[in-house]
Amino acid sequence: MVWFEGSDASGREIVGTGTSNVEPIETIIRWIAYEPELQEIVTTPYRPDVGDIIFIQCRVQNIGLLEGHSNLTLIDGDGKELERVNFTLLVNMEFIHTFEVEAWQEGDLGLRLQLDGQELTPVPISNVQVRVDDGANSQATLLGLSVLSVFIAGIILFIANSRKNNQFSFDEEE
Repeated sequence: MVWFEGSDASGREIVGTGTSNVEPIETIIRWIAYEPELQEIVTTPYRPDVGDIIFIQCRVQNIGLLEGHSNLTLIDGDGKELERVNFTLLVNMEFIHTFEVEAWQEGDLGLRLQLDGQELTPVPISNVQVRVDDGANSQATLLGLSVLSVFIAGIILFIANSRKNNQFSFDEEE
C-alpha cells in the first residue's frame, strides 16, 4: 500500500482516497522508475531424463520509464548459483536469455530464477526421471527373433530334405 500526502498550488490538501465532494482535486501520479519484470519462462524438455540438457528460456521486459541494469540468476534446489547473467534494458525493451543445465539427478531439481535479488520464481519443469535403456530390450528381442528364425529355417530344411529323400525312394521302386 502506498500513501501520498500533498497540496495543490492554492494550499488545498490532498487527503485519503478522495478529496472533498464539492471541490474534488484530481491527482495524476506518474511513477518514473526502472521496472524489470520476468514475463515468460519456457523450459524444454518439460519432462527430462537424467543426463538431458535442459533449456530454460527467460524473457525480461522493462515496463518502467527509465533504463537500467539488471541481473538474472539461476539457482538450484540447494541454493547454489548455477549461472548469472547481467544485462541493460532501455525503456520498453525486452531481453531474452536461454540457460542450459544438465539434469544431474532424479526427482525435483528445485530450479528457480531470481531477478535483481527479488523473490525466487520456480522454473516450470517436471521431475527428472531415470532414462530407460531401450537398447538392451531391443537387443534381447532381436536375439530372440534370430534364434527363432534359425529354428524355423532348420525345421523347413529338415522337412524339405525328408521329402526329397521320399521322392528318391519312390523312383527306385518303379
